[in-house]
Amino acid sequence: MRRFFSPHIPGLNSTFSLPELEGKHLVTVLRGKVGDTIKVLDGQGTLAVCEVAEINGSRKKPNVVLQVTSHENVIPSGPQICLYVACPRTKQMELILRQATELGVAEIFPIVTEFTVSKPTENPEKWQNILIEAVKQSGNPFLPELHSVASFDYALASEKCPNIGYYGAVPLNGEEGICHDGFENRQRIALWIGPEGGFSGDELNALRDKTYQIGEGDVNRSFLPLTIGHHILRIETACTAGLAILTNS
Repeated sequence: MRRFFSPHIPGLNSTFSLPELEGKHLVTVLRGKVGDTIKVLDGQGTLAVCEVAEINGSRKKPNVVLQVTSHENVIPSGPQICLYVACPRTKQMELILRQATELGVAEIFPIVTEFTVSKPTENPEKWQNILIEAVKQSGNPFLPELHSVASFDYALASEKCPNIGYYGAVPLNGEEGICHDGFENRQRIALWIGPEGGFSGDELNALRDKTYQIGEGDVNRSFLPLTIGHHILRIETACTAGLAILTNS
């Protein structure tokens, strides 16, 4: 069953119109017609099965009216995973956005580090559309929150207090392994992925020494190295592999 996106989905038996671009895709590309059944998600946990009740307007600007025949509110399961990724080139960044969404990331923070070579041209509308396409394709009911590109220092200073945090991918050696111990009781996990040249020495020290303010006292929750195999990984590979480990542990 085809999936479509709408930021607002009403209750059972209600009617509503698909957003213009979604309606145009249904009518002009997929040759949708009255009586067809589709799935619609809002990126906030709502999944609905809808019947195409009416198609009005022109072919260039169709107004597709849907009737909700089934309505489900999904509750998030597992910890909230937040990805901090050093900005690669534009095409790589778009791939990371898509794959992170498919893997169920809650928030994405593009960052600029000391060794960042090529900052992509930030395109919020295009990047948001990539996230929407990814939730439609994968069936993920939750659209990640995408933050603006920020410096490493600013992102780390603004970081919320995670239950646990990692940085990677660190090649396996005699002293380090894959550092995780199960996340059944974790609510928020932060994963920091550096550029092709890795994080600088100062950045690694900042991650290891990060201190969080909780109540009246400081709590040191330093980030741990996440190692994946014996080899140096490209950014998009490290993101996908690291997220796969965290989401399936």
